[in-house]
Amino acid sequence: MDTEFAARRPTAGFTLLEVLVAIMIFAIMSVVAYRGLDQVLLARERLTAITTQWRELGLLLGQMGRNFATATSYVPAREDGQPEPVFLAQVQPTDTEETLLSMHVMGDPANPAPASALHRVAYRLREGRVEFLLWPAANPGQAQPEPRVLTLAENVEEFRLRYLGPDGNWRDDWPGDQNTTPLPWGVEVQVRLRGMAPVTRIFSLQ
Repeated sequence: MDTEFAARRPTAGFTLLEVLVAIMIFAIMSVVAYRGLDQVLLARERLTAITTQWRELGLLLGQMGRNFATATSYVPAREDGQPEPVFLAQVQPTDTEETLLSMHVMGDPANPAPASALHRVAYRLREGRVEFLLWPAANPGQAQPEPRVLTLAENVEEFRLRYLGPDGNWRDDWPGDQNTTPLPWGVEVQVRLRGMAPVTRIFSLQ
């Protein structure tokens, strides 16, 4: 009689083995889903970083191109009567506050609207950043104010400049001698950001 009663009793629920198998399958699917999501997030982060680097590179080269296009050899004398350097470039300053390149341009580099004011601008590499220095319009007889400092690119591993002289030779500084022209004929800019191949651009000043 007990055997007949047990045979009539309906079975319900899952066995322990079935529960363990279900948990294992769920765990495997969770790991796969997590890895897939993690790869998507990593790819998105990498793409964002690359986009930021290219944007900074474009900003840097674009700003330098505009400055070279408006560079001028006309510079008024300083307050002490000494001539102001027209175009001054160093190979590698020992002081991080010093600039790699300093020049004078016509118009306001921070304002795309045409202007006739004479401005001094400079570039320097400090702690992996390329900084752009902009002085207000030059006023003869007045002390030179402090410049605005703008960061154009970060994570810069190389920022190298070369200057083309009238003799057709490239040099690492300017002016290299007393017989050179006030402005170089061209400037070669080589920039390498972290994780990127070097990018080289040549700008004409003549």
